[in-house]
Amino acid sequence: MKLPNELYAVLLVDDEPGAIKSLKYLLDWEQAGFRIAGEAANGRQALERLAEHDYALIITDIRMPEMEGIDLIAAIRERSDVPVAIMSGYEDFSYARAALRFGVMDYLLKPAEEDDLAKLLVRVREDLDKRSEHAAPSGQDRVTLPDDPGNERGVVRFVKQWVKDHYASPLTLKGIASQLFMNSAYLGSLFKTQTGIGFGEYVLQVRMEKAKEILAGTDLKVYEVASAVGYNDMDWFYEKFKRYTGVNPGDYRSNKDSAG
Repeated sequence: MKLPNELYAVLLVDDEPGAIKSLKYLLDWEQAGFRIAGEAANGRQALERLAEHDYALIITDIRMPEMEGIDLIAAIRERSDVPVAIMSGYEDFSYARAALRFGVMDYLLKPAEEDDLAKLLVRVREDLDKRSEHAAPSGQDRVTLPDDPGNERGVVRFVKQWVKDHYASPLTLKGIASQLFMNSAYLGSLFKTQTGIGFGEYVLQVRMEKAKEILAGTDLKVYEVASAVGYNDMDWFYEKFKRYTGVNPGDYRSNKDSAG
């Protein structure tokens, strides 16, 4: 339990000292209601820290020596419901799938953004404060994670990152949903609820913005630009591009050249 006005204790787990240092200075932890109370370079060290002290939040990397992040979370879940967030530079849906299976609060991509971390801390603090108000005297900070909306935000963040990384490849909601073991209709509804636009519209937006960037910054032929952003049908690319920008690809390039 946390005493009134006491800060919630956080454990940072990462084998890169620079990553921990960056996270420590990313925002004002005390203002957010937390303090960095422990650090660990791998999963085994983290479990040792947990045996010695109680923590209200754990933020861990995925890829680490001796014991990786997913194995650490599995071990933690055998003994505690302490909120856990994953931070990693590996945009791989297998990690997201495993993380969701263990009820993590969120999945932050490296380098972490201040706004994403701040939002995570707000959610964690709200959950912990509610639990503190109604908790039995068990001596632990516990929250119920399975229905936590942070999981949904993490999934949507992954879908968006996946599109940004694979815009040149065939992209279907069904394909992404199958990797997450989710229903594609549900994922589509979730994505639109969280972002305000449909999955197909988001894919179009990413591809068109990339096409604009390539047209303005390279001498690639239009058909090469179309292929580079995932379109093999030139007529379809022309139609989509003109509808998105108001001009055809050739005119867009000419206008940019004139402006430059």
